[in-house]
Parts: sequence; structure tokens; C-alpha cells
Amino acid sequence: MSGKWLNSRTYGLMTLLFSIPGILAIAVSQVYLPVGSLYALPLLLLGLLLVVVSVVFLFFFFTMQWRWTHGQPQPRPMRLIIFRILTVTLVAAQTIEVVQANPIIKPLPQVSIASDGSIQSSLNPLPISRTGNLYTLTGNISGFSLIIQCDNVTFDGNDYALRSGGFTTDYGMTVQSNSVTVKNLKVYQFSGGFQVQGSSNLIEQNQISGVWFGIDITGTLNTVKTNGVNASSCIGIGGNNNTVEGNLVVGGDYNLIVKGSFNNITANTITSGKDGIRLASAGKFQ
Repeated sequence: MSGKWLNSRTYGLMTLLFSIPGILAIAVSQVYLPVGSLYALPLLLLGLLLVVVSVVFLFFFFTMQWRWTHGQPQPRPMRLIIFRILTVTLVAAQTIEVVQANPIIKPLPQVSIASDGSIQSSLNPLPISRTGNLYTLTGNISGFSLIIQCDNVTFDGNDYALRSGGFTTDYGMTVQSNSVTVKNLKVYQFSGGFQVQGSSNLIEQNQISGVWFGIDITGTLNTVKTNGVNASSCIGIGGNNNTVEGNLVVGGDYNLIVKGSFNNITANTITSGKDGIRLASAGKFQ
């Protein structure tokens, strides 16, 4: 009897030990951390995992209590192990089903400068003014990503900020066209800062932080210069014949990743991080 009571008490104690930190982790991730913080999603997932485990322990607690009250024998060790595995599998399956039905990370709506130069978005009011081929940000944007699909335009962030407003896998700014200049824009709390897919584009004097990947260059003949980047992986160059010049790169595991060929990496400042420059193909460094 005492052994059975000890087991049920153990399950009760484990329920408390897992549930309390789990609830606190969820509360911190949703209430106390800034919106879009890189730590919020891992903390939320950790909290959910702890709560799920505590539910499993709670189930075993009531099972042991019921058996002890009714004087039923304990199940054999192998039966108990199989029963636990099946219970955990069932709880995990139910959790996955709930997460899939209500995804935590959803694609953000977009503010798009279309191929004809028109601005398309559900954001209202839209803090972007247009004068010919010059687009100027007149206020901060939160909860939207930006995409440019029109050639030969300039986007001036005017020192305003683009924020995700929550968890996302999106890039803050994506340039899919050619001969585009993006300058003076602050990008915060996205999965990635800039994605540059076209050619002959200029990305200059922007500030990027709170992202997993700073600037991803997959196009050709692009110039990325005098930007400030603070990210887990700061600048990646997958295209060819690009120039990365005079950028301040802070704190990445991989600060500059060069996979393309004939790229020029010139006069950049790297202040901290695991690897300064990771070279996977031919390039020119100064």
C-alpha cells in the first residue's frame, strides 16, 4: 500500500513540477516578451511541451489513486511501459492535430509594389507616398511584409520601421525585380530581413535586427553596402557578381556566408560571432 501511495504522490509532484514552469513559460512568451521576440516562440513551445507532460503525469496520478483506493494490483512493468507509451503518443497526436488546425506561425499579409508600379495592400491607411518612381515610407508598418516587383524604383524607408507584429517565417523586405534601390529602412523581428532575388539592385543604409537571417542575396550584380545587421546569420550571398561593402555586422553565428562566385566582399566590419566569413565558392575579399 505504501509503495502505491508513494507512486501516486510522485506522479502528483511531477505534475506540479512540469505544469507550473510550463504555465509560466507560456505567460512570459505571450505577455512579457516584446511582440515578435526571437525568444517568444521557443519559450511558447517549451511551455506547451511542459504542460503536455504534466497532463500525462496527472493522468497517471489519478490512475494510481484509483487503483490504490480500489485495492487493485499494480500492472506489470512491461504493461505499464506500453501503457505509458500509448498514452504519450495519444497526447502528442492530439497536440499536433490542434497545432495544425490552429498554426502558431502564419504567413503575413503583404504590401506589394506591383510590376506596374501600383501599391497593393489591405493595410489602411497605407503609410507610403509615391512621387513617380520614388516610394517613401511616412510611418511605421507592423504585421505586414513588403515586396517589390517593379523595376527601376527607389524605396526610401525614411528611417521608419517595418515590424512583423508576431511570429512569422517571412522576410521583411523582398526585392524580386531589377534596378531597385532600398534605403533608410529599419527591419525588425522577422525570420529574415531582406531577400534580394533580382539583379542590379542597391540595398544601402538600412538597419536590420531581431531576425534569424539578415540579408539573403540570390540574384546577380547587386550591391549591399553601409547597412547595420544584427542577426543569427547576417549576410548570405548565393548569387554571382555581387558586392557587399562597408556593412556593420554584429553577433551572427555565421556573419558572411559566400556560396556564389565572383562576389566582392569589401571593407565590412564584423564585431562578434562564431565565424567571420564562411567561403563555399570563389570570391574576392579586401
